[in-house]
Amino acid sequence: MASLVQKNGLGYVMRCRDYHLLEHLDVQARIKSAASRDWQTVNGNDFQKMLDIGYIEELGRGYSAPMRLIVVRTPEKLHPNRVGKSLKGEVYELFMTSQSASSLNASDVLNLYYGRGGFERRLFEEDEEQQMDRWCSWTPSE
Repeated sequence: MASLVQKNGLGYVMRCRDYHLLEHLDVQARIKSAASRDWQTVNGNDFQKMLDIGYIEELGRGYSAPMRLIVVRTPEKLHPNRVGKSLKGEVYELFMTSQSASSLNASDVLNLYYGRGGFERRLFEEDEEQQMDRWCSWTPSE
């Protein structure tokens, strides 16, 4: 899919299912040396480690241009059924984008992929019913 998007010169943010990339020595070295940052999961309860690997070449998969790879690493014991590749007690999820780190940082890429905006958490908090809601609407809770 990414190769088709790349050939047409379109920008992209997508999940990558080419888990064989984790076996490539260059990618392994970058994972070991990359600074990890905490990234809060969609449900807001857990933190995962996010690593921005940077641009990598095609590595034999037919991509027509270098892609920026972002790795999310989660302890398998926290999410035993998580989508991704399980290696040494951790689950790895791969995301790729055509956008540079100066235009979208790794958190922005993940937030875009998951359809999250900077306001999502605030809207969630507003959706929780509060006592004041009953007082303002003059309607008893159901």
